[in-house]
Amino acid sequence: MASSTLPEPVIGGGGDMSETIMELVQPTVCKLDEQIKNTRKSQLLLANQIDVFSNFLKQIADDRLMMPYDLESYVSKMDESRKRVLSLSTRLHNIHDRMSQIQRGLARESFKKKQELNKTTTENS
Repeated sequence: MASSTLPEPVIGGGGDMSETIMELVQPTVCKLDEQIKNTRKSQLLLANQIDVFSNFLKQIADDRLMMPYDLESYVSKMDESRKRVLSLSTRLHNIHDRMSQIQRGLARESFKKKQELNKTTTENS
């Protein structure tokens, strides 16, 4: 009779381990997620500033009466920089989406483990 009051060990276990892993990984994932968001904001701001500056250089190049310098090479460099910034922003967006999926997956897995553990505990009680 004494053995019937003790809960049976869960085969494969993992309830406590998954919670521990979740507790260790979640702050890192959240911090990385926040850093990615901030980096994306910075990249978009930089892209906007590059556009403004590029347009300014184009206006100067179009108005050749003011300056006899060839600014087309600078305009093309600014356009190339803008393309690289936008490409990086797209990659950061994809990374952010993957991180969000990982975070949701970890939360789902942790929830399932807790439900299984609660169900096992309830059945044994």
